Amino acid sequence: LYGLLYLAVGIVSISILTDYLDINSFAMKYALEEFLNFNDAGRSSAYYYKDVNGKLYAGPGWDFEGAFLGNSKYMTKLNGTTYSTDLYEKLWDHQDFQEAVKKNYQELLLPALQTLKTSKLEELKTQNLQSAKMDMVRWNREDFTENCKSIENWIAERETFLNDHWLSGKNYISVILKSEWQNNAYIYLNEGE
Repeated sequence: LYGLLYLAVGIVSISILTDYLDINSFAMKYALEEFLNFNDAGRSSAYYYKDVNGKLYAGPGWDFEGAFLGNSKYMTKLNGTTYSTDLYEKLWDHQDFQEAVKKNYQELLLPALQTLKTSKLEELKTQNLQSAKMDMVRWNREDFTENCKSIENWIAERETFLNDHWLSGKNYISVILKSEWQNNAYIYLNEGE
């Protein structure tokens, strides 16, 4: 089923795909994993489900140990490479899918992000501080507080970049650095930069 779906995405309209896919769940998966710059997105650690005679749904998301990596100002297109799928890259070619991604990002992900930034990150730091201290003693790891600050800064940069890229209406020029062995890199520049 997945192979047929993959072939169909490149050749049919999004209105036909909605007969078989729950586009909103695919858009939410894309928005979340693109925000996280998740290194397994689009190639592993992915769940999909389908009821008998029902649509195919993307999710739930899981296994995000590879999140918050890389440059916060790159788009991943969910890691289309030779050794993965470019399903989401092909879905992104459809304007309706782009709009669904942006809507999920603006209406669901951004409010959750505000909660994360205003209270949840601090709560998580407090809950994990003692364990992190013991982890640093046992494994001689990096400073937990500095790592938390790096993640907070990365989140703020990523939010600013995606707001500008997805919500501002500015025109971006994309440069795609293709790789057979690693994730393709998608670098976006404001027109005229």
